[in-house]
Amino acid sequence: MCGRFAQVLLKSHLPPGIDEHLRDPLNEHITPRMNIAPTADVSTIATFEGQRLALPMKWGLVPNWKKDLSPPTPINARIETINESGMFRGAFRYRHCVIPVRNYYEWLAGPAPKQPYAIAHATDEALWFAGIHELWTDGGNSALLTFSVITAPAIGLAQKVHERMPIMLTPENVAPWLEATDPKDSFKILNQPPPPLAIYPVSKRVNNARNEEADLAEPIGEIELSS
Repeated sequence: MCGRFAQVLLKSHLPPGIDEHLRDPLNEHITPRMNIAPTADVSTIATFEGQRLALPMKWGLVPNWKKDLSPPTPINARIETINESGMFRGAFRYRHCVIPVRNYYEWLAGPAPKQPYAIAHATDEALWFAGIHELWTDGGNSALLTFSVITAPAIGLAQKVHERMPIMLTPENVAPWLEATDPKDSFKILNQPPPPLAIYPVSKRVNNARNEEADLAEPIGEIELSS
């Protein structure tokens, strides 16, 4: 599951194989936000019509065969069924994207208000979510780019707070993911271990998606690091 994350301006180099000239347009589309919820516009890098572009997309996939924007518009695509579901199969084969993320949030089960946790890169680098995207049109002048984050059963530290996690690519796997069109190659990339992670409790202000303060993802307790 991935239902909330933070996105800030990229300061470090882009992953290997990704042209550095994409950094400026990527950052131009980023409005630094610490509490992004579904349906928000998010900055991505995608393979689109044979080109690698920095593009803003709406979070919640609308397949190109849908007649309208009615639900469902899934925010997550499960790796176990992504190549079988008609909702995701076409995008999984031909339309890949990555989403640069500062951290994402999960909540421990328990009495309300639940305690949110941030999951971030152990060395404060960007996380690169693996995603799929679609271009939907109404047959006229309206067009919409949308995406979904691919998820898998949680492993390591992430499983302490949720049974599922977004698939996070190492920098070396970002370009191969954007280029992959054979499902076997795609699954091989997606099944690689995630980068080293850190997990820590954050303010319960995260629970309200309207809260966007800059300190929202600051730790309020012990930081655990993956080995």
